[in-house]
Amino acid sequence: MSIFANWWQLPLREKALLARFVFCLPWVSFALRFFGYLRTRNFLSRFINQHVLHPANPGELLKAQRDAQLLAIAGRRGLISATCLRQSVLLEYYLKRQGLAAEIKIGVRKENDAFDAHAWVELNGIALAQDDISHHQVLQ
Repeated sequence: MSIFANWWQLPLREKALLARFVFCLPWVSFALRFFGYLRTRNFLSRFINQHVLHPANPGELLKAQRDAQLLAIAGRRGLISATCLRQSVLLEYYLKRQGLAAEIKIGVRKENDAFDAHAWVELNGIALAQDDISHHQVLQ
């Protein structure tokens, strides 16, 4: 099945969100490249009301899982190929704008003498849109 056939099957809310993610990922990528991780997150935090962040209820958690899946699609098939860090920064910002207490996690692992790092977002301690995370968390 082609990408366009899949696109037409999505509900309107998911089409709009996927389009938003496709267009926002290049901006996040630009910000991370030129301003760095901390400055980018600090800038984005200005647009979040930290006082209203709350743990997700089951319905919000299910919706956040789907939103993370849509962002992963945008990261693979969008205007740019976005790394896990770029996707995680955007997802954390998006979920916090929804009032959810999402957290970026960064982990590392060594496999076959190669160093590997991975970033993901957790909500209520659950990794969103992740099948298996075998990285040891080093940053939050």
